[in-house]
Parts: sequence; structure tokens; C-alpha cells
Amino acid sequence: MVTLLVKEAGYVRGYTEDFDREYAVDVPKLLKFLSSTQLETNKNLGIAGDRLKRNKFLNRPQIYIRKRGIVEMLRGGIKYGSAHLELFYETPTPGNVKAEQWFAANILS
Repeated sequence: MVTLLVKEAGYVRGYTEDFDREYAVDVPKLLKFLSSTQLETNKNLGIAGDRLKRNKFLNRPQIYIRKRGIVEMLRGGIKYGSAHLELFYETPTPGNVKAEQWFAANILS
């Protein structure tokens, strides 16, 4: 029953082993989100396959959180090198089909 309620609310199940305590993020879900919404940027950064590059990248959100807070970081995304990455898509206005597609790409667990 809990699984059904989670799916109905738009959440996916999270797994303890996927959560990186050092960076406070579910790395597989973050990488999936970035590859499904910002594929070229994600490829260019090389963070999916290279652990050193990924860890360096994962430090960036921590800097933004300390400076601006988590809500502002999520709303505004982050700049990393020459790339700008969105980390969340806000609720779309009615009838905005493209924004609805982006919003549907969010992965919440």
C-alpha cells in the first residue's frame, strides 16, 4: 500500500545504498535526471563515468546551499564551469506543454 501511495504522489522509491551521505544526494537519481533533461551538458561534464569528476561536481551544490540556501539553489540551478544545470523544474502554468514535460522529468524520492 505504501508503494502505491508513493507512486500516486509522484515520488519514486529511494534506496539507502544510493544515498551519498557526504554530498547528501541520491547520486543515481541525480545522474538519471541530468541525463534525461540535459544530456549534452551531462555528457560534456563527464560526471556519469568518472568518479573524480563526479565528486568535484557534487561539491558545487554544497557551495550554493551554503551561500543561497537549498530552495534558491533548486530554483536557480547551478553553474559549473561553462555549464548551467537545472536541478528541478517548477510547477508549470496551465497549458504550457513544454513546461509540463520538464516538470514531469523531476525525480522525487
